[in-house]
Amino acid sequence: MAAANSDVSKLLRELADAGLPLSKTQKILRLFEQNSRKPSLPILDAEPRPVVFSGEMAKTKRSTKPHIYWRSGIPGKGATARVLIYTKVCLPDGRITKQNIAHNLGKVTLAEAERMRDELMENKALTDPPVSAIAVEQFITGYYYPSHVATLRRGGQKTAHEILPHFIQAFGKRRLQSITVIDVQHFLNLKAARYSRSTVSKMKAQISGVFRFAMALDLDIPKNPASLARVPSQCAQTEPERITPRVAEAQKLRATLAKPGYSPMFEMMALGSTTSFGFSELAALRWQDVNLTDQDTMVDGSTLEACTVWMRRSYYRGEFGPAKNKGRQRKETIGQKVVEALAGLRNRSPFTKPDSLVFTRTGSPLDYHQILRQLKKACGEAGIREVGWHGFRRYFATATEGRMSQEDRQRTMGQNSSAMLEHYTAADLKRRAPAVQAITDELFADPSSGY
Repeated sequence: MAAANSDVSKLLRELADAGLPLSKTQKILRLFEQNSRKPSLPILDAEPRPVVFSGEMAKTKRSTKPHIYWRSGIPGKGATARVLIYTKVCLPDGRITKQNIAHNLGKVTLAEAERMRDELMENKALTDPPVSAIAVEQFITGYYYPSHVATLRRGGQKTAHEILPHFIQAFGKRRLQSITVIDVQHFLNLKAARYSRSTVSKMKAQISGVFRFAMALDLDIPKNPASLARVPSQCAQTEPERITPRVAEAQKLRATLAKPGYSPMFEMMALGSTTSFGFSELAALRWQDVNLTDQDTMVDGSTLEACTVWMRRSYYRGEFGPAKNKGRQRKETIGQKVVEALAGLRNRSPFTKPDSLVFTRTGSPLDYHQILRQLKKACGEAGIREVGWHGFRRYFATATEGRMSQEDRQRTMGQNSSAMLEHYTAADLKRRAPAVQAITDELFADPSSGY
């Protein structure tokens, strides 16, 4: 090393004598001396260091297979086996994560439990798609609500959000694929002990919709368990009687609703009883769709004849929307007395713009439940049976029998089938009475009379 340094110093002096500036020569010499002082180390390839577990660590090292839990008894002798398998699942917000999914193995022996655990790990945790292990609550809140229910009208959305929480409360933590027809039937039986038949039918329909949507996503559900279940014939509450007011009852109620305190219920009852309009249609009616004059007018490019009302929208569960079906979008004539009643209402109302509601008290739509309570109060004051707003539609269907053709009655009520029209008609008992009496007379006739 010393010989090398002397040779370099000699070379630098020769460069300086040859004319190289002294400052540069000294700088080169200084750098060379600094580097020559650092010892050079050999470069070695990295070798993996073996991991050595102590005896205690080797004992506590976790197994790669999940542990089997035993509940309510001795393991392998009457106890229920349960295992948690770390599986990919889909969260309600759409994110994919891993969670411990519980699997009940039943009352099996230790060897059977281990075999079932190994099968679940091979078949379920590794091969199934992530959504296959999703629970009922995760599927409804993460898939069914945002993808299907959100596309419905507000009434359908409210019904789903009112009914499905019952199903989530009962089976929310269970896997969707594990729900059987026995589970759904047991659920409906329990609900029938508390709710009416119509409510239990809605529960079945909503559950069926969930499974139809799941089957469309190819979640390996062979059959819809809700479609195979039946609504119990005996439910806690019976269906309310569909009361159709008689002519005398309708006249008494009309006289009671004519009092100023019930406005505008008098005009609503008069228009509904003579045109078959329901509450949702009356609540959405606007002045631009009512022609109280004896001249034709134009509304949105369509002719509105004299003394005619055009029903083209509805107000249901706090939302304006189109009519229930195409048949409900119809124009109907109104009688002279109803024209006078509506004209008087417009003269008293501060809301008379073309787009203002006809039946309102504050400019906003009427609340159905509030108006229904006032209607029942008026029925008590008139001394008649309590009727709902649907009763006036039934009154029209009954009153027009024999006065209109079947086709005209069906078109006026906006019905798609004659069977639904008969559902609203209450006079068919009187129509069938003569035939029933003739059959009775024939049965009880004297045998010797020659029958």
